[in-house]
Amino acid sequence: AFEPIFALIVVDRNVTLFAAALSILSPLLFTLLPALHASDHTVGDALKEGGRSAGGVHARRSRHALVVAQVSLAFTLLVVSLLIVRSMLAVVHLDLGFDPSRLLVARLEVPSWKHGDDTGVHRTSEAIVDRIKRLPGVETAAATTVLPVLNAGPRVALDVAGRPADPAIDRPWALRVAVGDEYFRATGIPMLSGRAFQRGDGNRAESVAIVSAETSRRYWGSPDAALGSRIALARATAAEPEVWLRIVGIAGDIVSDPNPSEVAKPNPTVYLPLAQQAARDLGLVVRSSRPADVAAGVRSAIREIEPDAPVFQMRTLPEALDNEQASNWVITWLFAAFALLALVLASTGLYAVVAYSVSQRQHEIGVRMALGALPLDIRRLIVSQGARLIGIGGMIGLAGALTLSRAIRSLLFSVSPSDPATYAAALTVVVVASGLAMWLPTRHATRVDPIASLRSE
Repeated sequence: AFEPIFALIVVDRNVTLFAAALSILSPLLFTLLPALHASDHTVGDALKEGGRSAGGVHARRSRHALVVAQVSLAFTLLVVSLLIVRSMLAVVHLDLGFDPSRLLVARLEVPSWKHGDDTGVHRTSEAIVDRIKRLPGVETAAATTVLPVLNAGPRVALDVAGRPADPAIDRPWALRVAVGDEYFRATGIPMLSGRAFQRGDGNRAESVAIVSAETSRRYWGSPDAALGSRIALARATAAEPEVWLRIVGIAGDIVSDPNPSEVAKPNPTVYLPLAQQAARDLGLVVRSSRPADVAAGVRSAIREIEPDAPVFQMRTLPEALDNEQASNWVITWLFAAFALLALVLASTGLYAVVAYSVSQRQHEIGVRMALGALPLDIRRLIVSQGARLIGIGGMIGLAGALTLSRAIRSLLFSVSPSDPATYAAALTVVVVASGLAMWLPTRHATRVDPIASLRSE
């Protein structure tokens, strides 16, 4: 994946030594503590604390506290991992405003040292696009300064004709994108009203623009009210002449970020004809029924027109989107793996505590059964012990989940940190896993032979 941050993640000597030390010290620690605890108790102390039936009050409390901690951690991580998984699934299935499945994208730089002014640069880029359009399997192609979804484009301030200038803080703004005349047909971004750019929209023609529906809605009140209006982009310097553009079309809204934030509102966008806004650093959008198969032909076509133009990041748009979301998927699966591990630990710990309790209480269970207790009564006795631990752990885990989910709010999309369905799903998983962990010890308890149990005493 094209993720520079991954280059910083290495397994070096320090990481290896730390992992080795942790792997060795952990089992030593968890065997040393029980050994020290056992060596500190005399026979009399053990008998006073309840002997065989209780297993020691302090020891029992320690086991219960460990299970509560495991259950609470499992619940917290389950909630967080479910929230992140749901967020990533929402991002993957987000409506981009167009269909990216048949698009090949790439970036190239037209060498200005070779082609001189903007006119020469634009003429070369136009020739490259025309040559790509003639390739077998290519439906159409277009150049752009900003690849759809992958890049947002620079933000520029706007002036609207017929309106008084707004204060700088309230001034209308939009993302600025310069595109070729076939851009909307190539990408599949719909034209809601008006027209797309044409070859005649050059330097000698009227200065025109196309705005997105969100731009029209935000600054004119409705999705198509901006058609026919005139706007001017903010000037870089006071000496630069102000150019007024007539809005000739309204385009559909698209997502401008492959990893949208918690609120995925479309950004206002203004499109300018590339013939009037020549650029050297360009993106290519190629529509084909087999986008991956035409990549080699596209490279050859570019070399044929301009062998000195570097071409990079050529890939299908779905592949590019996957790469852009790679780091979020890493975070997602890490949380899911930790949650699963915590659930396994909690279930194992609960099983061990309940099984140990059953083994210590066999005589008590035998007496109860001899006095007429039914298997259902024995199950209720055993399960109630585990249920108390699950309940306490669940309450602590709920508080932890609410705190942690709010701390990672920036990672969430289209799901609330306190989403009830997610918490209910996590609780169901914990309860089911805990029930399975208690099933075998409970089943064993109901099969205790009261006569054999009493004789063993």
